[in-house]
Amino acid sequence: MSYSKEEIAVQDYVSELYEKNRYKKPYSFAYHKWWAEKMLSSVKLREPILDNGCGPGFMAQFLASYDVVGIDISPKMVKLAQKRYSKVIQGDSQHLPFKDDSFMTVINKGVLHHLEDPQKAVEEISRVLKPGGQAVFAESVSNILNSLPRKLMRGTRHFSSLHKNFREEELKRIIESSLKIEKVSYFGYLAYVLFVAPDVVDLYKFVPFKRFFTSFLIKFDEIMAKIPILKKHLCWCIMITAKKKS
Repeated sequence: MSYSKEEIAVQDYVSELYEKNRYKKPYSFAYHKWWAEKMLSSVKLREPILDNGCGPGFMAQFLASYDVVGIDISPKMVKLAQKRYSKVIQGDSQHLPFKDDSFMTVINKGVLHHLEDPQKAVEEISRVLKPGGQAVFAESVSNILNSLPRKLMRGTRHFSSLHKNFREEELKRIIESSLKIEKVSYFGYLAYVLFVAPDVVDLYKFVPFKRFFTSFLIKFDEIMAKIPILKKHLCWCIMITAKKKS
């Protein structure tokens, strides 16, 4: 099976799981909301905006007043996203169907690690960015703490054979090949493990007093992200803000 066919099949499969589970459970929604707001606050939001790999359109609720185009490789994701965005198309992030200098902001929430050629995707992002435009990336990263759980999750129907986890320096090299990195931050600790993917593993369903502990664990993650050394070596994710090179 080709890359595109395999990835489309996976994303079609998870589309309803995202819609009815991942973004619906209150604790998972709270974490993804926190994550989305963290990404959007890391750039100067300027129109037009591209939500690259938009999935079912979760980011739309935070961008309601902006001119946004969504793109996803999965037709089922596109169908769901069309309920939330006025402009959504099916397309491949490695071959963006847009003219040069089309967008001021490109949002990439967990896109590159699904792609056969992430460097090509970054080149495409740079191409469609207007001069002075920004892109923000949130990606899973591999370290000694999370390498085994990620390998186990990769064997499920939620991920294609190309699903990967970057080393930080590898991801930086990929982005720096076409864009100028402005800021790097780390996130994803205990709250990430418990909240981010209840459609894969939902350990939090056994925890009592969920409303209280949800807020507490998100605050715990925020504290972890400020502790030198630990924030980098214990995180599950990295966020990189970059700008089009002049």
